[in-house]
Amino acid sequence: MKKFWIILFVIFVSAGVFIYLQDESTATPDEAIAHRIGTGQIYEEIDVPKGRLIFYSRGSSIYADFVKESWKGWKWGYGGGHTIPVYKQQAGKYEHVDFSSQYFPSIRGMGLYMPYPMLFGVITNPDVAYISVLSKQTGDNFRTAILSNGRDPYRIWFLLLDEVQGQGKQFEITALSTKNQIIDVVEMDEDISTYTNTIQTE
Repeated sequence: MKKFWIILFVIFVSAGVFIYLQDESTATPDEAIAHRIGTGQIYEEIDVPKGRLIFYSRGSSIYADFVKESWKGWKWGYGGGHTIPVYKQQAGKYEHVDFSSQYFPSIRGMGLYMPYPMLFGVITNPDVAYISVLSKQTGDNFRTAILSNGRDPYRIWFLLLDEVQGQGKQFEITALSTKNQIIDVVEMDEDISTYTNTIQTE
């Protein structure tokens, strides 16, 4: 009987050591991202429920990554990015892009973890005072958070959505001035991955 408990103890200890060694947690959120995919220049870090959002640039792209706090430290959950907009070519000429937008779904499993859907992007037009997001599914209108680090020539906007409320994947994203004048509107449909500008800027 004593031999049985010794064997069982050895098995539990071995399993614990294996789990500890396999865990990819790091001491800091920055290290968690660097360990998984590498990082660039940090734009801003924001504490959010269940973890932290880290916005950073690398080359000509902007990224947003969610890092969750684990029992051993910090662990990369999910994220991605896109090219920082400057100008787009349309009808033979270049037109300024006022802001960009990207959607992240909530996700769990396969080594990935994002506890809530999120929208984020870059604001390149200094006349944009704030951005609002309309859910086509529920009709709810949200005012997004805007970040500025005083160093880079652009700002970052983001919005965390409530997964329980089910805001869907179709949105109307509007950029407005300090006088509530509409500067630009983008229709987003993540079900078919299309983005359409409904206002052409000069």
